Amino acid sequence: MSTPLQNLRRQIDGTLKQIFGTDMDLIEITQISGGSISSCLHACTSHGDYFLKSGGADSIRQLRAEADALRWLQKTSFRVPRVLTVQTIQGGALLVMEYLRLRPVRDWEAYAGALVALHRMTHSQFGWHQNNYIGATDQQNPWCTDWAIFWQQARLAPQLTWAKSKLNSEDIRSLKQILDAVPNLLANHKPICALTHGDLWSGNMAETIEGQPALFDPALYYGDRETDLAMTELFGGVSPSFYQAYNSLWPLDSGYELRKLLYNLYHLLNHLNMFGTGYLTATRDLINELRAHL
Repeated sequence: MSTPLQNLRRQIDGTLKQIFGTDMDLIEITQISGGSISSCLHACTSHGDYFLKSGGADSIRQLRAEADALRWLQKTSFRVPRVLTVQTIQGGALLVMEYLRLRPVRDWEAYAGALVALHRMTHSQFGWHQNNYIGATDQQNPWCTDWAIFWQQARLAPQLTWAKSKLNSEDIRSLKQILDAVPNLLANHKPICALTHGDLWSGNMAETIEGQPALFDPALYYGDRETDLAMTELFGGVSPSFYQAYNSLWPLDSGYELRKLLYNLYHLLNHLNMFGTGYLTATRDLINELRAHL
């Protein structure tokens, strides 16, 4: 009787033959770390190596959104994996990408320069041409000219709704106070509509073995560039030289230290909603920090 991995291997073999021709041989397929949402696989073939993400049938929209974002990032100075195909397979979905040989970032100054260039790609409104995902969570991207309203309604409000079952009544009251205060907290901040990665923590930052800055797992939209900077601080792993280099190229506006709390609340609530109460203490600590500024 075939195992799930054997069935998946057959479907991957057939998909790659559609792309490269029947003379392509699938030599080895290995499950690798790198995804809490989708299964990540390294396919070694006679035509080269490929990186694959597979998921259930309901993951096709998420994989298509990721493929769309990766294609957009090809226009930047970052090295991103080239998308070969995204399609449904029996009982699931599959995204096939170029396999990049990556290493942890060494040249943080170059990485900061590439991020500044990304953020210099601007739009007339905040949002994106379609909704996408932050991890496994729906991310709403309506076009909006008011950044405070966008952050309040398209980012924090949905996360608060989803998090209510994991919070006590005091937490919910505090979060509603913060939500209502967003226009005041952002009243004097008028950011440009910058292209942002959207999920920029150290685990999604790398460089190629040749030393070129690399990006992956995007949740793209046009927003405040500070949201990317804030998230790099949330889980650590980023060198101080990165921030020094970024600020030397494009200094952040005054008040960033408060705004980054508001921006990272979105990501902590999302982690609470995706992964459970292991993120409850960190979320409450951040809520208390923000309440001190109300």
